[in-house]
Amino acid sequence: MKLLFIVPTKRKIRYLTRDLVSLSPANSLFGLKIETIGSFTEKILTEIDGNIVQISEQVAILHLNHCFKKVNLNYFSQYRDQIPFGTLERIKNVIAEYKRHGITPNRLKEEAKNYREEKNLKQLI
Repeated sequence: MKLLFIVPTKRKIRYLTRDLVSLSPANSLFGLKIETIGSFTEKILTEIDGNIVQISEQVAILHLNHCFKKVNLNYFSQYRDQIPFGTLERIKNVIAEYKRHGITPNRLKEEAKNYREEKNLKQLI
């Protein structure tokens, strides 16, 4: 019987490996298969397509910074030359959370529109 464990993080891999080895006879375990969700997904996509490139967090932040330089963002006008790295990292993390929960740009626009309409109704009352 083959068994594959899929865990959320590399830290969980370390803890699970330690626990399983300590429970096994003579503290040895062969052929243990433990993957993170990300590494398992990457392997599946590589099998399907064969050419998957995953960018690092730093590269994602650099791309985000490049996009911000091309667009006139009024909200970030306090930063004259460049948005600080920490701010870019937080924005990237928010975008990642939105993606994780299935929140799309269109859904955000719709929510903003509903919020404005609700706010206008409250002002009329």
